[in-house]
Amino acid sequence: MRSLTYSRPVTLIGLAAIVVTLSACGSNYELESGTTEIFVEPGTWQFEKSDSKGSGGGNGAETGGSAGDAAGATDDVALPATDAAAPTTDALAATDLGDRAEPDVGACTPCDAACQDDACTLRSCVEGCCQAVAMADSVACDDGDPCTGEGSCEAGACKAPPLACDDGLGCTVDACTAEAGCTHALQDGHCLIEGQCVADGEGSAGAVCAVCNSALATDAWSLATGCCQQDADCPTAGVCDQPVCDVGSGTCSTTKKLGCCESDTACDDGDLCTLDACELATGTCKSTPKVCEDASACEPGVCDASTGACAVGVKPGFCAIAGTCVPDGTSNPAEPCLRCHSLASQTTWSPHIGAPCDDNEVCTQDDTCTEKGSCLGQPKANCCKSDVDCAPLTDACTTALCLQSAHVCVVNAKAGCCKEGACCDLASNTLKASGTMCAANIVAFEYQCVGQAAQRRDLYPGCTGQSASVCSSDASFLFAGNWTTVQTCSSDTTCTIAGSGQAPTCQPKGTCAGACGGTASTGACSCAPGCEQAGTCCGDYKAKCACSSGTCCDSGLFAAKGKPCGSSQTQYQCSGQTLQKRDGAAACNGSSATCPAVTWGTWKTAQTCPSGTTCTVNATKTSGSCESTAGSCAGKCGGQGSGACWCDGVCKEYGDCCKDFAGACAGSVCGAPAASCNGKCGGQGAGGCWCDSACKTLGDCCADMGPCCP
Repeated sequence: MRSLTYSRPVTLIGLAAIVVTLSACGSNYELESGTTEIFVEPGTWQFEKSDSKGSGGGNGAETGGSAGDAAGATDDVALPATDAAAPTTDALAATDLGDRAEPDVGACTPCDAACQDDACTLRSCVEGCCQAVAMADSVACDDGDPCTGEGSCEAGACKAPPLACDDGLGCTVDACTAEAGCTHALQDGHCLIEGQCVADGEGSAGAVCAVCNSALATDAWSLATGCCQQDADCPTAGVCDQPVCDVGSGTCSTTKKLGCCESDTACDDGDLCTLDACELATGTCKSTPKVCEDASACEPGVCDASTGACAVGVKPGFCAIAGTCVPDGTSNPAEPCLRCHSLASQTTWSPHIGAPCDDNEVCTQDDTCTEKGSCLGQPKANCCKSDVDCAPLTDACTTALCLQSAHVCVVNAKAGCCKEGACCDLASNTLKASGTMCAANIVAFEYQCVGQAAQRRDLYPGCTGQSASVCSSDASFLFAGNWTTVQTCSSDTTCTIAGSGQAPTCQPKGTCAGACGGTASTGACSCAPGCEQAGTCCGDYKAKCACSSGTCCDSGLFAAKGKPCGSSQTQYQCSGQTLQKRDGAAACNGSSATCPAVTWGTWKTAQTCPSGTTCTVNATKTSGSCESTAGSCAGKCGGQGSGACWCDGVCKEYGDCCKDFAGACAGSVCGAPAASCNGKCGGQGAGGCWCDSACKTLGDCCADMGPCCP
């Protein structure tokens, strides 16, 4: 390759033109022969010549002027002597697109992806170096900016004027952007109609109701508010309003649509079994059949055309109770005594009168359903579930407890308690004391001498202290009234008691000593028994002659009437299933030294024997009990014998003793455990045996009860 160089330094002042004659050279540039003007900027340039044999560097001054001349440089340019650096290849621009200066290869820019042509520069890769040649000025170019016009090259750069974007309209904002080029944005509050700017609210001179409303449209006329040009432009106040537009004035009015409704009251098709309603959205009346829902599977609902009311009937053979269909004869699960009886009622349960049932009560039997639909049983006699059930049997003088094993009430009388009778203290329900007056009739009288005064007192019936109803006339229970003087003896006589129950007499003074049964030694009185009636007894007759011995002889005198002279006794008897007892006692009669026969009280109920037992009294009538009709106490003393009867003392109270209880258990300690009563007198000893006196009768004494607890 060859290049042109200059052998002499050249100084260019101002814008100068260098005329260079070029000849054909290497194929890379394809330059034509001829003369080309190169315009350069002011400065100092140095041109060198180099050839294939040169060193590739150095300037003419260093290599000698002859070498430069030998290169054939023209003398048309003044070349001042200077050491200014040679211009680069880029400074030597060609004058047109067809003519190019040969580049300087003194400096090498390595080739890479940036070694490409641009609008005003041509680049090529030569022997690994990127070499650039600027286009001639005034060559048309495009700088790639949409906001500039047609450009031209200037000093290797594309220069273009700004693009003119003014559209001449005052309501637009003109601008240019790289993305869109020229833009003309319409200002807020304006319309651009048929190329004319119109402000919001400004009307059209040629059309009624036409105004600019940029909120609705910016490129066309909008309908002015409240103005119309056709019926459709007029607002509708309601679905039944028919809008009408007066085109000449642009004003709206309304008329009512025929047949249009605005409320349900405007709709009525005359059928009571339909529901009439107004569809407010359309103003049309709608009628729908009234739906009468079935109350249940057996209660169909039907609308009554005459009243419009829904009627519900129950199918035959069914009951409709609480929304449930119940077939005839079905019992209420919660109450068996209620059932569906459709002929009686189809809406409620009916009593199942007479049907068997169970009231879950232990004290009832023969349970049946009543006319009220409840289960009712007949009470079992003397049945109980707790002591509370026995309360009606309890009064002031009894206690009633429930025997849980048999569910029966056992009534026990309170000792010494009473509720009525002449000898009952009603304030305390206790027996009046023995000898308390209980009647006003005089049953006897007594006499006494107090000094010379003969006195008398009356005796009235008295209480025995053991019975509330017995007002006894026995001497031992009589109530004695006050003493009253009935006679006063003179000084020569002595007030004398002739005998029990006899009025005192005034007897002559004398002595019966040694003359009992005859006349006193003084002869003034008599000592015979008849002297009491004759009133001739000596003063000491009674003391000396009444009696000498006997149960009712008290120190030679007859004991007072009513004085006990024998032990109290109790007798028992059976009256059917009722065990009765009475109390009796012997008392002196006041006129005999011998104790008379026992006087008995009235019979009283001691116990009513329950079912399964029988009233039994021993041969001497000294004891009685309710004995079981079956079972034996043999070997079971103190426990339960065969036949569900009992063998302990309590069985007497409850009336459930085995039939041989007395023989097997009462008279001995049969079956008593080998335990001790030591320290348990009056209570229960070890092993369950007893240590009180009652255990002898009941047969459950401890083995050593006798020595420990006499």
